[in-house]
Amino acid sequence: MSTSRSVILSLPIDLLNKVEVAIQSQKTKSLDEFVALALRDKLVATNATNIISESNLSQQKVNPEEDSIWLLGTDTVEDTITDSSINLDNYLYNQV
Repeated sequence: MSTSRSVILSLPIDLLNKVEVAIQSQKTKSLDEFVALALRDKLVATNATNIISESNLSQQKVNPEEDSIWLLGTDTVEDTITDSSINLDNYLYNQV
């Protein structure tokens, strides 16, 4: 039993020329391999897009004025510390 099936493709000449350059530069072994890789990449991307679009999170409408994460930096506090991370590593890892 064969693990592949022959198909006939009609490709634009400019695209085919670019693929042939990629094959000659040994980025892929053959046109068959190049097309198979491209189709796999497209299927993965399409599946990821479908998963995202089908999720509830992607369909929620977010109002920035009501979302606390959007408002996180709007009420800043003045402090005299110019960089609070200066001694952080020493404080965390070199305590006696």
